[in-house]
Amino acid sequence: MVYLATPASGQILYGPTNVALTASAQSTVAAVSRVEFFANGVLVSQDSLAPFAGAWSGAGFGDHSLFAVTVFEVEVAPLPHGYAERIEEPW
Repeated sequence: MVYLATPASGQILYGPTNVALTASAQSTVAAVSRVEFFANGVLVSQDSLAPFAGAWSGAGFGDHSLFAVTVFEVEVAPLPHGYAERIEEPW
């Protein structure tokens, strides 16, 4: 199971910006090989060492979908977790 910890769900960010991504992942089925981070369905970062972290560089304005996927050392169905974010222009 993977849990996308940051940014927080529903958090409004001001951009364009670089978005720090962190996730926790664990499994009772197989060893976690890495966590992949996606923005709008596109792989933007990955990390193979816990605590899992990455960055989405140059995130533009608008509403975005972020999620993380656990990749296991053996063939197991991926377990994604994610939510929507909004990036706005600063005041």
